[in-house]
Amino acid sequence: MFARIWRFLALSSRLFFACRVSVLSAFGGLALLGLVLQAQNLFADLSHGWLYWPLFFVALFFVWAFPVHYGARTILDENGWLLGRLRRALPEPELERLLASLRMELAGVILWLPRLLGILPFVAVGLGLWYADRAMDGARVLPDAARAHDQIIWLSVVNLIVGAVFIAFVIVRRPMLARAIARSEGPRGSHPGQGRMEQNLVFLARLSIAGTALVFLVAYFCPHWLSAHIPRAMLIPFLFGTPVLSLSLLARYGDRCGFPVLTPILLFCLLVTASNSHFNDLRLLPPDPGRLAQRQIEVAEAVTRWRAANHCSGADCPAALIVAAEGGASLRLLRWPAAIRPSRRNAAHWPASPWP
Repeated sequence: MFARIWRFLALSSRLFFACRVSVLSAFGGLALLGLVLQAQNLFADLSHGWLYWPLFFVALFFVWAFPVHYGARTILDENGWLLGRLRRALPEPELERLLASLRMELAGVILWLPRLLGILPFVAVGLGLWYADRAMDGARVLPDAARAHDQIIWLSVVNLIVGAVFIAFVIVRRPMLARAIARSEGPRGSHPGQGRMEQNLVFLARLSIAGTALVFLVAYFCPHWLSAHIPRAMLIPFLFGTPVLSLSLLARYGDRCGFPVLTPILLFCLLVTASNSHFNDLRLLPPDPGRLAQRQIEVAEAVTRWRAANHCSGADCPAALIVAAEGGASLRLLRWPAAIRPSRRNAAHWPASPWP
């Protein structure tokens, strides 16, 4: 019994390694949105128009989740990953019997692993939404926090709906393709529908390779342009999804020829990235007297306005809450101490702020 369990775990680990590109993409997004506060806070962003979040979910479906599923599925449909070097040491009839036996033994994992990997991007987004909402527990009464909470609620609902549509799509996709191919069979048993489907898939993979190369070049030479046109949360599906199909295709070629094709490519990318020493350069704005004149007020002026707004002169002033923060990162909303935690009942008695 133990030997059978160990054998199944060993074969399953080989299956995970075969889908390594999809596994890294799915679990990388899960780690980012589950552990990094700045990434979670992207879902509380209220600065976008009405079209931004629908486009985000379109990108989540087609740019990240579907490539993760399809990349793993195309690798597992082939036999190169299953036997490795054994395929050169065994005669053809014995090789065919071994392949059939292994595929029958791992049929359930081969079927469901790509589907589960494809669902993980939606799980990652749901996790990020949950943590983003938790970060605002101590500031629910603030208007912007209330708006962000409402946005997170409907984003969670949309994420569940789109995730359910994706699950239905990947489950019924193969029966639909099988029926389409059956209807397009030739008179002698040929499969023109199958040929057209293979051509479309090859075109999709080539388009993904070209798109990934283009995104890499733009990110390398014009990173600010890319961040301006694919802003904030929209970057997550493109970051984790664009390389999946192209790298999965290269992994398939590596399994066929028995050579680690991905290793030299990743080393080359690391070398090119390390050679760029300007990632942390500051962007300088040209001198503008008008802009300098509009800077924030000094602390002394802020204290004077605060006293005037609260009709006090010094000792009789209420306790002030001062939040100091630096730019360049997200600001976690502070939890108010229980003694001074704001509520809707005493909101009228909060100390006034000197800023509008």
